[in-house]
Parts: sequence; structure tokens; C-alpha cells
Amino acid sequence: MLNYQLGILYQARNQFRKAIAQYWKSRSLDQDSDLYSLALASILFHCKQRREAIQVLQTFLVRHPKSLPGIRFLCRIYIQEGQHDQALASAQKGLALDPGDSYGHYLLGISHKGLMQFEEAKDALEQAVALAPSYAEAHLELGFALQRRSQDLWPGR
Repeated sequence: MLNYQLGILYQARNQFRKAIAQYWKSRSLDQDSDLYSLALASILFHCKQRREAIQVLQTFLVRHPKSLPGIRFLCRIYIQEGQHDQALASAQKGLALDPGDSYGHYLLGISHKGLMQFEEAKDALEQAVALAPSYAEAHLELGFALQRRSQDLWPGR
């Protein structure tokens, strides 16, 4: 716990290398802690070390395959990296654990959109909006998916 707290202090001071080192130490002492693994993956992602963040999350999810925060974060990184096949698989895994998760449906929709599967994206984003009507980003992405779908149905419009 001390290494984790030191990591937080270093991170607050924008001393990211030192923070990463402390998060690595805390994770190595307790690999079962989702807090330590997610903190490490988060700072690695922030520091543009995305491959390393993916590796940390993949390793963590081997030990804890039902960690919804880990699955969501990994999915989000895959989306950012343009790895939409992997993002889709992660989103589906997350929704299998919690079918009523609006964010999970949102991630599924974004993953389908990245694969140019606009009908599936529309369905998933509609579900996200139905589950969380105030979810503005899901509404926005649904609008984009509907626009793209209409362009596919009526080319030249």
C-alpha cells in the first residue's frame, strides 16, 4: 500500500517515471489487487505506453477474468489503438458479465462502428441510450451511426 500511495504522490507532482516505478512495485507485491493493476495501466496509458498498459491489463485479466473495470479499460485502449476486433471481443466479454451495463453497450457500439458494422453499432448504441437516457456521448455516437447507415442505404445523399 505504501508504494501505491507514493505512486499517487509522484503522479500528482507529474513525476510519472517515479510514479510508474512505485505502481510496478505495488503491483508486484500484490498481483491480485485490481486497484494496483488499474492504476499502473492508467498511468502507462497516460504516458503513451499503450502496449505496456495492454500487457498489464491482459495479465491481470488472466488471473481475474471477471473484472469488469479491467475489461472495460482494456476495451477502451483497444478502441483508441484502432484494434477494433480485440475491442469487440472485450466488449462482448464485459456484457456477458453485466448485460444491463449501458457503458458496455456503448463500448460494443463503438467497437462495431470501428469495424464498419453500422447496423450492429446502431443496435448497441440504442441499447446504451435505452439503459441510460442521459448518456450524452451514446446519443452522439448513435447519431453518427445512423448518419453513416443512411449514407450506406442511400448513396449520394
